[in-house]
Amino acid sequence: MHGDLVVLALRLTRARGPGAGEVAWAARAFLLLDEEGRIVQDYHLTVRPLAAA
Repeated sequence: MHGDLVVLALRLTRARGPGAGEVAWAARAFLLLDEEGRIVQDYHLTVRPLAAA
């Protein structure tokens, strides 16, 4: 958290089958808070998962 902004990194990974453990989806969530710490606005940006190394 930085001032009135919270940033979260989210990842959804494959649990089983081909590609198990690979990141299937990733996003960043940005939450704008008011003076009392309540969410005023939220933004969600889907990002491309990094290629497997």
